[in-house]
Amino acid sequence: MQLQKEVKASGEAPWFGDNQIPANGSVGIKPSPVCVIGFYDYDDENLTVSFYENTTGTFKLVKQELTPYRVAYFDFENATGYDQDYWWKAVISDGTSEVSEIYHFTTVNSGGVPNQPPVANFNYDVNGLDLVVNSTATDSDGNVTSWYWLFGDGYSLSGPNVENTNHTYTENGTYTVTLIAFDDDNAADYITKEITIGSNGGGGTVNVGMDSQTIILVVAAAAFAAALIGVVATRKFGGR
Repeated sequence: MQLQKEVKASGEAPWFGDNQIPANGSVGIKPSPVCVIGFYDYDDENLTVSFYENTTGTFKLVKQELTPYRVAYFDFENATGYDQDYWWKAVISDGTSEVSEIYHFTTVNSGGVPNQPPVANFNYDVNGLDLVVNSTATDSDGNVTSWYWLFGDGYSLSGPNVENTNHTYTENGTYTVTLIAFDDDNAADYITKEITIGSNGGGGTVNVGMDSQTIILVVAAAAFAAALIGVVATRKFGGR
């Protein structure tokens, strides 16, 4: 999933990317998907992102966060019906200007077979301030086509050719590193690991649940952008 970035002037309001998950107007979505947006800000400010869901005819605030990344998401847990239309809204603000978009999708019918999202995972190795990451993401009914890395220090990297990559930190510490893997049907899964930088050696892969985190899509190694040594969290993202 790649966003098309427009040219904006300094001081203008933040703006949304052209793609979201699930895609606006898409059908055949698994119930209770995670809804994801990408967005931008010329001044590279932290932005407040608010999500609203609509299952009763009225939009209700369900999540709000301040993020340095250029991706955010929420769990549309109340979109539980089959063959139903659901609406959601995203609002982004830089403290001065605010913009919003409304999206909708239709869930799969009860006899339908939705796309199966990929399963994200990765191995890593630490050498001083250097981190090497290698994706082991798989997709049972297709192919993993893009990888998005959040390094936990404000830097991120994405694209179809970054399955394996490296990152150098500026100081020791424990960082939450996130991989989001996308398949050829624009579904995604993410996994996060807390990695201690400043020591040598890799980490474990003990799977546990996690409530939520920013999942981060990036445009050309900048922000599209957000998502535990031995502690890993995964969450499915619905796609067509």
